[in-house]
Amino acid sequence: MASRYADHPFMAGRVRAAIESALEDAGATAGFLLCRPEGDGNHPAVCGALVAVAGPLTAAKATICNAPLFYVDPEDRKSDAGNLLLDAYLEWARSINAFDASVPVLSGHEDVARVGRWLERNGLHHIGDNFSKQL
Repeated sequence: MASRYADHPFMAGRVRAAIESALEDAGATAGFLLCRPEGDGNHPAVCGALVAVAGPLTAAKATICNAPLFYVDPEDRKSDAGNLLLDAYLEWARSINAFDASVPVLSGHEDVARVGRWLERNGLHHIGDNFSKQL
């Protein structure tokens, strides 16, 4: 099954701007952009991005984190890009004493099961499901 976002190509510049904006309030938001050198090494290309938010748990006194954007370019998915982004996210969550750090897998990715297994190998647990309606 193709991603439900297949008609909306990844826009690295837009992600970069969102991360820069989010970092102005770095206490609640973190952004990580992973690049690889292109050509002569002076023109990096985005190979992955992760934006994370932190906030209070509604029913208890605890901080929880969520990564609503976690993207690795298809040609970099067999590299260490995903691991580097995930490690940076989890390190940030620990640094703000978060109770929990989650990564939703709900973008309509073709291989949600594979991504889920990768997250489980990296210590995350499958909890719940997500329901969405395209409008």
